This record gives sequence, structure tokens and C-alpha cells, in this order.
Amino acid sequence: MKKHIQYSAANRLAGAALRMSMVVTFPAFIMSGCVAPYPETNAAADQARLQTELSNVKQNVERLQNRLEIIHEEQEHLLREHNRLRDTIQREQKAELNRLRNDTDERFNALDRQREKERREIIEQVTQRIASHLEVATAARAPTAQVARTEHGRYHEVRAGETLSEIAAAYNVRANVIIQANELDNPDRLRIGQRLFIPD
Repeated sequence: MKKHIQYSAANRLAGAALRMSMVVTFPAFIMSGCVAPYPETNAAADQARLQTELSNVKQNVERLQNRLEIIHEEQEHLLREHNRLRDTIQREQKAELNRLRNDTDERFNALDRQREKERREIIEQVTQRIASHLEVATAARAPTAQVARTEHGRYHEVRAGETLSEIAAAYNVRANVIIQANELDNPDRLRIGQRLFIPD
């Protein structure tokens, strides 16, 4: 029993000594290079990976710069095209406005001419009707005088633009004779359609 106890104690002491020896010699064993340097190997691998990633980033940056240059050129082309289209539209709009203005002016002038023509025709028609009514009224008041006059002369119906002097010259008589025969108060104001007695 005593020997067994001594043997167990000796074993424990021997194990403790072995563990102490390993604790003391292990750092020296590592420093001597017998163990592979894992941290240095990992650092080299990390550096190589970083260089690869950096190279990829540079390539991506170059591709992006090329793409930006292409986009910039396309943008300038679109801007020039936009300006060209804007100028073309402005010219076409100006030409269309001028054409519409000219057409409107022409239509307005045509309507104005038509209105003036119709106004003159209406005035002439009204004047002729008034002259006809006056002639009928005058004939009703003095039928005997007209019958007597028809035996010694003729009647002339005043047309547009005629003057007393032209009428007298056409019938080869003096203007005063026509004035006296028709009792004209104002020989310069003859009416269109007015009947004048022209003595022989």
C-alpha cells in the first residue's frame, strides 16, 4: 500500500515536470522555425487578394470613364439635335404665321372690295328708284307740259358720271337752254336716272 502511494506520487511529479518542460520549450520550438508561420502566409495571401481587387477596381473605373465619355458625346449630340429641331420648328411656325397673316389680309381686302361694290350697287339702285318715283310724280303733276315738250324736243336719262355740259354737247345745244327748259336749280347736281328735256 505504501509503495503504491509512492508510485502514484512519483507519476504525478513526472507528469508535472513533463508539462513544465513543454511550456518552457514550446516557444523556443516555434521561434526556431520548426512550426509553419501561418500569420505571414495569411498576410501574403491578403496582400495578393487586395492587389487583385485593386486591379479590378481600376479596370471598372476605366470602363466607367469610357462609358461616361460616350454618354457625354451622346448628350452633346442630343443637345445639338434639340437645338436644330427647335430652330426648324421656330422657322416653320414663323412661316406659317406669315402665310396665315397674308391669307387673312387677302380675304379681308377681298371682303372689303366686295362690300364696297355692293354698297355702290345698292346706292345706285336706290338712286334710280328715287329718280323713277320723282319722274312719275313730276309727270303726274304736269302731264300737259311734257306732252307739249315732246313735240319740240326729246328726253335724255342721266347716266352715272354724266355732266350737263357733256349732255349739251351730245345734243348740240347750249347748257343754258337745258337749264331753262328743265328749271334746274343746281345744274351741277344731276341725279342718275333723272330725265332731262332737250329742246330742238
